[in-house]
Amino acid sequence: MMVTASSSQRDSTMATNGKAGKKQSVLIEVPLGSPPSADSYEQQKVNRGIVSVEAKLGKQAAIAFVRVRNGLRDQNAKLESGRPVWSNADTIKWMMEQVDQ
Repeated sequence: MMVTASSSQRDSTMATNGKAGKKQSVLIEVPLGSPPSADSYEQQKVNRGIVSVEAKLGKQAAIAFVRVRNGLRDQNAKLESGRPVWSNADTIKWMMEQVDQ
């Protein structure tokens, strides 16, 4: 299993908090496994759109997550439904909607 991350700087400055700086984007490559088997309990849940996530993050991961969420807000990202990305749950939904099926 290989997970890599790299950051790239963009030339825009942050003016919202009065501090000059560069906005960043991050590219994370993660492996995709096979979908659940057709007759599994997991597939039944997926068919109903039920996959729950609850997590307590460490400090570094929490900061990273909030930065991702705030970046999506700043870019006016929208879910497939057209709803703006605003909550933590929206952030996870948006990321999963970006995965090619």
